[in-house]
Amino acid sequence: MRCGALANLSRLVSKGQATTIQVLMFVAVLSIAYATIFAMLYPLTRINASAYIASYVASKISECEGITSLAFNQHVTVTLYLNGTVEVKTRSGNGIARVYSRRLIPSSASGYVIYIFSDGKYAWVSSKP
Repeated sequence: MRCGALANLSRLVSKGQATTIQVLMFVAVLSIAYATIFAMLYPLTRINASAYIASYVASKISECEGITSLAFNQHVTVTLYLNGTVEVKTRSGNGIARVYSRRLIPSSASGYVIYIFSDGKYAWVSSKP
């Protein structure tokens, strides 16, 4: 009789297959690990690109003649100052660059597309062509 009781007990034990509780525990551990890793890497996803945009706008002002349009994938505000400073404001921060080759007319433009007007000496920005 004892051998029969042990045989019945061995049928209840799973053979290499995970039980529902083991699967739920594994999913819980994975989700906690994912949340921890995501929380540690989240600040890296919020890189401030406004300094790069400001240097890009400043280089376009220095290089281009006539009307140049710059399209961005985010809403930007470009402000030109009389002392040659280009300031770019985005949702993630502010960026500043300098232009030495042209005199800047104080102007400001905001939107997804910015137009740069320039001639041999002066440059200004606008939201409309």
